Amino acid sequence: MDAIAADKLWQFQLRKENKALLEQLQEHESRRQFDAAEADRKHKESADRIIALESRLAEIEREKSRDDQARKEFIKADAAFKADLKNFLESRLSEGTFRMSLPSRYRADDT
Repeated sequence: MDAIAADKLWQFQLRKENKALLEQLQEHESRRQFDAAEADRKHKESADRIIALESRLAEIEREKSRDDQARKEFIKADAAFKADLKNFLESRLSEGTFRMSLPSRYRADDT
């Protein structure tokens, strides 16, 4: 009879330990599923953010390209204007009309 009682005690103890292990496994699985869902959410969020940043970077690069082109056109137009002004002033100076068209207060010899 002692053997049967000891056997029943072992069976009870094994069932109790088995139940505790099963509960731990279920808790771990639940936590794993939660962590996996959280990791997926963060991954999607990161991917969306990367896409938005790449889009913004492309927009900034396009703006910079437009600004660079506008700057080049301005520098070219400015250089042409300065060349035209220089030619105009040199031609007026060589004709002697520039000197005559200046008001007397700007003439060097009228001091």
